[in-house]
Amino acid sequence: MKKLSLNSEKIQNSNSGMTSAGRKKGSTNRLNQNAKDALFDVLNPSLKDLNKRLNSLEPNERVMVLKGFAKMLAVGDDEVAQKTRKLIYEGLEEHFKKLKFYFPHVPQEKKITELRQFLSLLPIQNIEEVVESMKNQNIRF
Repeated sequence: MKKLSLNSEKIQNSNSGMTSAGRKKGSTNRLNQNAKDALFDVLNPSLKDLNKRLNSLEPNERVMVLKGFAKMLAVGDDEVAQKTRKLIYEGLEEHFKKLKFYFPHVPQEKKITELRQFLSLLPIQNIEEVVESMKNQNIRF
């Protein structure tokens, strides 16, 4: 029985930075980009109504939904990700600013976990600012 070697199919060409099985290092994956563009076009009208939809939720539910959107704000560096971030933030800015009023409505046993998950999305200097702000405002969990 003959063994197939995968290494022979992926021979590195040191001059071009390409392998025989793939795209050039650092180049965009066009399929992913096209999918993101199409998804953005479909979701765009719904993203504009986020503020209204969030207003219909209870404060503790808003925390959970905002956490999901905060994750979207923290990832991606391409044009679609930037447009999506802008739309989400503009639609939800009011709610992100009110998080300190929503958190008291989160069940006690979930508060620390929810806060930790929000903080994990921030750069370290922002985490320090948030913690200092919480201390200054005497916010306790």
